[in-house]
Amino acid sequence: MTNTVVRIPAGIPSPKVSLFENMTSVVPIEEISLWEFLLSSDYQDIVHIYRETQDPAVRKEIKKFRLPCVTVSGIFDTRARKRLVHRHSRYICVDIDGKDNPGVKGRWSRVKELLAEKFSSLCYAGLSVGGNGLCLVFRIAYPERHRAQYFALINEIRTKIHLYADSTCCDVTRLRVASYDPEPFFNPNAVPYLNLINKDYGVP
Repeated sequence: MTNTVVRIPAGIPSPKVSLFENMTSVVPIEEISLWEFLLSSDYQDIVHIYRETQDPAVRKEIKKFRLPCVTVSGIFDTRARKRLVHRHSRYICVDIDGKDNPGVKGRWSRVKELLAEKFSSLCYAGLSVGGNGLCLVFRIAYPERHRAQYFALINEIRTKIHLYADSTCCDVTRLRVASYDPEPFFNPNAVPYLNLINKDYGVP
């Protein structure tokens, strides 16, 4: 695999997020830099094994138990509803899956380019752990309106570039499993996203 190192520019602060041992974890093990987690090449070997195997049992074991995860949208003392600590990072994660967008046909580099052209609030776009999808991280203006900003983003993605994002990933404690992309899009100077959609999405 190609190993391209993406460096975080000096003087650019990174949001702190909660790190969880794996997808089954409810309580975090520490607080870490979001950018360092997303841009790390530490997981490329195990991610490569995941992408190469067709054995569903092996893939499940790797994704569920062997890869660390973070809560992109902040610091929490637990992922359960009765949390005592909740400090929003002012960032939000959106997933785009190849199964929902068969027209992409693996052209994820082009999708990253289109997203960067259309969304000045896009901070990061990198391949999902399976390699057939993208993890997107946007900077948002209204963390107290997390769900309203989430649904505005996925609606605008569908309108502007005709891609369908996962509408079920709107929970503020949603986990992002570690992955690897040798050529991610990264813009730590993204501007806050301003749009909101209230509708019937149970916005707090």
